[in-house]
Amino acid sequence: MSPDRKEVNLTLSAETQNPLELPRDNKGRVIWHLEENTVEANLQLAVTNLRTLFLSRYPEFDRLFPREENDRVAEDKRNEARKFIMGHIGTGAKFKQQFGGVPLTRVPAFKRSIGITLAQTFEPWGIDFDPPQDWVSIKAIAEQKRKNVENIRTIANKFRQNLPDGFEFYRSGKKLIQFYSAEVAFFINQEISDNELPSEEWIPRMVLPHRLERDLSTIRRVAAEFKKDHPDWFRIVDRAIYYSPELEQEIRKMLNPSEELNQISPDEAYEQLRRLLEK
Repeated sequence: MSPDRKEVNLTLSAETQNPLELPRDNKGRVIWHLEENTVEANLQLAVTNLRTLFLSRYPEFDRLFPREENDRVAEDKRNEARKFIMGHIGTGAKFKQQFGGVPLTRVPAFKRSIGITLAQTFEPWGIDFDPPQDWVSIKAIAEQKRKNVENIRTIANKFRQNLPDGFEFYRSGKKLIQFYSAEVAFFINQEISDNELPSEEWIPRMVLPHRLERDLSTIRRVAAEFKKDHPDWFRIVDRAIYYSPELEQEIRKMLNPSEELNQISPDEAYEQLRRLLEK
C-alpha cells in the first residue's frame, strides 16, 4: 500500500470476525474509503461492506426476510425488515457498537448520518425509511403547537398501549426521528386543544376578585351556577382555572346588575329605561 494512500478502517469486533470477502489492509482491518476512488465508488464500497457485515452479524435476516429475484424483500415483509434493521443498527451508537467501535464520522460516504446510511444501504432491497404520507413527526407537532418535544412525547405515550403500531422512527433529512400515525397525531392534537385557551380573552379565575372587587368564594359560587349548562366556559390550563369571556360577563351581571346597561347598545338601554318609566 503506497504511503500517500489514505483510508478509513473498521475492525470487526471479536464476535463478528470471520473470513468475509471484504477489502482489508495489512492488519486485517476493513477498508471503507480510498482516496483515489470516485465519490460513487466509495459509496458503493461502504454499502457493500455494511451489507456484508450486517448479514454476517445477523444471518437470520436472510431467513426471516428473503429477497426475491429482483433482490428486493417481499413487499409484505418490508416493514418488519425495516424494524429489524433499525432495532439492531438504527442509531449511530448501535452502528459503532456492532461494527468495531468506529463511528459513522469515520465513513465519509455516509455523511455522518445514520438516516443516510440506512437509506443508501437498504433501500435498494425495497426497504423504505421514509415515513408514510399521513404520518407526522414529533418535531412537526411540537413546532405547530409551540410545545417542546418532551411535552409531545409525554402526551403521545398515553396512547401507546392502545395504538402501539402508531409509533415508528423514520428518516427526516439526515436523522431518524419519532413519527406518529394520523390516528395518534389526532389524539395528541385533541388533548392539546382540550388544554389550550380558545382565545386570549379567557382570564384566570384568580384575577376576577381584583377586577370585580369581590372575594373569590363569591365568584366561585356564582360561576358554579353556569357549569352544568355551559361546561365549555371553564378550562384548566397548567393547573390554573380559566373562565371564558361569556362567563365573566354573566358573573358581572349577577354581582353588579347596574352594570348590565353598560353591556348593551344605546337603543336597548333607552328601551329598557322607557319600560321602567311606564310602570
